Amino acid sequence: MRPADYARPARRSNVDTDELTDPYGALLRSREEAGRADVLADSRVAGFRQVDGGLGLLIDTAPDDWEWWTLGELRELQAGPSPSLLPKDAYVPGGVVPVVQPKHLRDRRVADVRGTAVPYDKAQRLRRFALQEGDILCARTGTVGPVAHVRSDQVGWLFGSNLIRLHRFVPEVCPAYLLAYLSLSRTTEWIKSRSEKTTVPSISKADLQVLPIHLPTWSEQKRIAGALGALDEQIARHLEVAQAATQVHEELAESLVGLVALQGPTAPASADTFPERAFR
Repeated sequence: MRPADYARPARRSNVDTDELTDPYGALLRSREEAGRADVLADSRVAGFRQVDGGLGLLIDTAPDDWEWWTLGELRELQAGPSPSLLPKDAYVPGGVVPVVQPKHLRDRRVADVRGTAVPYDKAQRLRRFALQEGDILCARTGTVGPVAHVRSDQVGWLFGSNLIRLHRFVPEVCPAYLLAYLSLSRTTEWIKSRSEKTTVPSISKADLQVLPIHLPTWSEQKRIAGALGALDEQIARHLEVAQAATQVHEELAESLVGLVALQGPTAPASADTFPERAFR
């Protein structure tokens, strides 16, 4: 790969370029995208609304054609590079290739990797740890349990020492279903119960390989993954709305409240210079 390979083209939009630079325009766009995500989530989840308890209950009351596997039978596990291969001083301000850490796994997505990037030549030496679309990342030290999937715009990034990468899945499993299964509270508790009782909890690749996975038919895996994936998209879009609204609030406050402040006393020497009513 070349350094340019890590630069992904921006998605085209019908929004005018000038509008994108305006915080309120960005808020409107994010609200529109959230609305579309709401519609999709409603349609995908409709078939599961009669199920009280979600995926956990489906597993408990699963029909006979669901099968038990172990995680090691469904995909390949790869631990992140050792600290000697990826020391802390490898991260530099001018780094071009992000390195994913456990703190970046949020809501089953990789988010906000600013500040952890390595130079291109370092990434080349670690290219066996380069991420591929559809990979699943699991935190194996510290706060064990969080998982996330890798999107197309994250291909070529690296994963850090405290993560395990799941990839090269067998045909019997839908990776998106597996992501949902690994996100279950019962799965997280299973992982935590097998974490080493040390100062920093951790789980080995060997222990993670024996994690039991209950698999429905392929079509049911896809149906479940479609509903939960739509909810993940809904979560992500509404977080973007909140962030955009925060930006509008900050800029509007500077314009409105800041303007009022400028029209007040210019440089009060003491509290006595303020009108008496300000202290009532």
